[in-house]
Formats: sequence, structure tokens, C-alpha cells
Amino acid sequence: MKAQMSIEFLVGVVIILVIYMITLPTFSRYMQTNIVESEGGKQVCYLVSSAIDSAVIGGNNFSLNLSIPDKIENKEYNIFTTPYSSYITVDWGEGIFTCSVTTQNITEVK
Repeated sequence: MKAQMSIEFLVGVVIILVIYMITLPTFSRYMQTNIVESEGGKQVCYLVSSAIDSAVIGGNNFSLNLSIPDKIENKEYNIFTTPYSSYITVDWGEGIFTCSVTTQNITEVK
């Protein structure tokens, strides 16, 4: 009786380990992709935020060439501002990142 219980217990443990071994690689690839996309979104948001702050500090006749990536991990993205606030949002469909700027009341980013 004890031997049968031990075997059933070990079979249960083996089943759990097999499920774990199957799901772990899939989950880790998914997490890695999300982390890379999130970092790309942060980079774009902070670049735009820094450019807006620099333009406000620079005042009239200020000029700045800003180069941002065309895509985030092969996904197109959009940059939005929240009207009359100091927030910039980068949205690439499967994720979103928002950062703030020192400048107040941004109405449009072109």
C-alpha cells in the first residue's frame, strides 16, 4: 500500500515537472519580448520629453534635430500628449508607456 502511494506521488511530481518544462520556455520568451518592447517605449518617451523640455528652455529660434526609431521591436507606435497636462504617451499596440515633462500644458507634439 505504501509503495503504491509512493509511486502515485512520484507520478504526480513528474507530471507537474513536465508541465513546468513545457510552459517555462514559452513564458520566458513572452516576458523577454515584453521587457525589450517596454524599454524601447521608455526610450522613445524620454527622448521626446527631453526634446520638449530643451525646446522650452531654448526659447525663440531654438532648433533641434531629433532622431527616434521608426519602430519598437518591429511594431509601429504612436506618440500622444494629454491635452493641457505634462504627459507624453507612447503606444505600440501591445503596450503603453507614459512619462512626464517639466513643461506644463503641452497641447500638441508634431
